[in-house]
Amino acid sequence: MSRIYGNFIEHLPQARESLELGFGVHYHSNKERWENNFIVAQFCSNYFATFLLNKQLRYSIQYIANELLENAIKFNKDSKQHINLNLYLLDDKMIISAVNTTDKLSCIKLQELVQKILTDDPLTMYIEQVKSSTEVSNISGLGLLTILNDHGAELGWEIQDCTDEKELLQVKTMAQLNIE
Repeated sequence: MSRIYGNFIEHLPQARESLELGFGVHYHSNKERWENNFIVAQFCSNYFATFLLNKQLRYSIQYIANELLENAIKFNKDSKQHINLNLYLLDDKMIISAVNTTDKLSCIKLQELVQKILTDDPLTMYIEQVKSSTEVSNISGLGLLTILNDHGAELGWEIQDCTDEKELLQVKTMAQLNIE
């Protein structure tokens, strides 16, 4: 079963340029992988900057790729499945998505956060989250809110049941960044 939230494109049109990266999570700890996220995101943004007229989008691509990859690693619960980071340059937008596998409890918390993001004002949520940043929370949503507020991207999610493992779900988070 598949559930779609927000602005998610199930079937992408032909991309002008694309980059698809897979990360095997069973060989290295999240901490080791975490330290390389910025380097991966920087590579992705530098790669796509060569194809963009607006070079200022490099920072947005870097931030979004880093944030989605960090979240995918942080909430991944299956050491057998790769985490994927995919970037697609379309005619009018950049699509950045991350795919990971998570457990039902984390997925329920994500769905609650997604519903709040989709129904509340993201700027008000951002301000509230910054004010309460002293609270320890595993799912604050601050990075996603920054993607919406500071980078003007649209977000969408697809959550699918894993066929081989009943307790796990596959989560695909997608950001769409206007490049015109």
